[in-house]
This record gives sequence, structure tokens and C-alpha cells, in this order.
Amino acid sequence: MPLKITSKTGEDEFCVESYEANEEQFVQIDFTAAFTNDKAFKNRDDLIKWCHDIGKFGTVIVTKRVDNFDSGRTPRITLACERSEKFRLYKKDLEKKTENPRKSSTKKCDCPFTLKGKKLRGCNQWIVEVECGLYRHPVANYLEGYSYAG
Repeated sequence: MPLKITSKTGEDEFCVESYEANEEQFVQIDFTAAFTNDKAFKNRDDLIKWCHDIGKFGTVIVTKRVDNFDSGRTPRITLACERSEKFRLYKKDLEKKTENPRKSSTKKCDCPFTLKGKKLRGCNQWIVEVECGLYRHPVANYLEGYSYAG
């Protein structure tokens, strides 16, 4: 079933196909078309705001890395799904706690969704590029209770 995405301003409208394998409940959604555009943004904050507005339809996008190069290199920003990367077990967590054992889980599922924003040389404008537009988990129906949903 296609997922229809429309921005708040109503200018941008996209259809996204989802594919589901029944035996593993593995969902893969391609958001490449939704985040591909030819717009140049006035500043980095406008770029981030646009990505969050498009992503409010079931996705949570967080800032993964910011490179503000002062040595003449092009400033960049990397935006990713909040469920990107894998869970990292820290050394202190290796000690077994027998007093109060509780079940815990993580949101991390190695989702590859990544956007790259970079500043154009010679002007103060930013562009966004889709590095990987695939989601490897179902989109949320409701963003209530999400830590980064804005």
C-alpha cells in the first residue's frame, strides 16, 4: 500500500511504496523521492526544518554529525534516522546486575537512512542530498512519546 506524504505548505507531495516480507516481518520503505529536491536553503537551520517537516509523517530524523570547518573546507551536516546504527554495549554494562534484573531493549535496528547537507561554495546557501533513502523498519503511526519528534 503506498504511503502518501504532503508537506505542511502543500507544495511537495510524494508517494512512497513499502515492501513487506511476511516470514520475517521485514519492512523496507524507500523515501528517496520524498527527500530529493533542487531547492537551495538560506541556511542550515532551514535545511534541517525542511527535513523534519517532510519526515514528520512517521519518521524521526536526528542530527548525526555536524562538520563546521573553519580551515576553508565545506561545512556539512549528516541527518539520519533515530534508529540508525547498532546498539553498543559499554564495558560497564558487562557487569551482571543481580539485585534488580529488568528487561531492556533498544530502538537501534541499523536503519541505513541518511541525508547529507552541505553549504554551497561562494554563497550562504545549503543543499540536501539523499545518501540512502531506505528505512528498514515500519514508520510510526503516531509520534507521541518519541524522544526526538518535534
